[in-house]
Amino acid sequence: MQSDIELRYIDPTGLWSAGFDIYLGFGGGVSVGVDPNTGAPFLNVRAGWGAGGGAQYDPNGSAAGSEDNPNGTGGVATGIYGEADATASVGGLGISEARGVELGRDWRTGGDNETYGGPTGGGNIGYEPGGKTGLHFGASGGMEISIHGPGKKKKSKDCP
Repeated sequence: MQSDIELRYIDPTGLWSAGFDIYLGFGGGVSVGVDPNTGAPFLNVRAGWGAGGGAQYDPNGSAAGSEDNPNGTGGVATGIYGEADATASVGGLGISEARGVELGRDWRTGGDNETYGGPTGGGNIGYEPGGKTGLHFGASGGMEISIHGPGKKKKSKDCP
């Protein structure tokens, strides 16, 4: 018997991230998770200047530079970032807006070292399937480091 439920919006592979940050002038943040692009565990740490903060769970959160690491090799990524955002949502239902830029280098242990970066962000009002849960607002800029393990699987857009 086949269900009418949209299985592509469920996360059977266990990919996620959770984090928090606070900026009162100087500040920083930490996030941990399993990257949706590579299936690898990661730890992101940021430090810089700004105002604001918050905490969130993101089923689609990723390690810095992972979009440009298709082979999912482990390593360390270092870079700079600047962003402004406001998010209030539960299970993807709510409002969010984020804009920023990041630029860095992925120092892979098993492949070519490559740069990553460019504009980041987007927005949503209403429901975003697989969306974030949390409260976050502010603006910040600084340095970031991401430590990521070797990839285990590629993320599929749709479940079979």
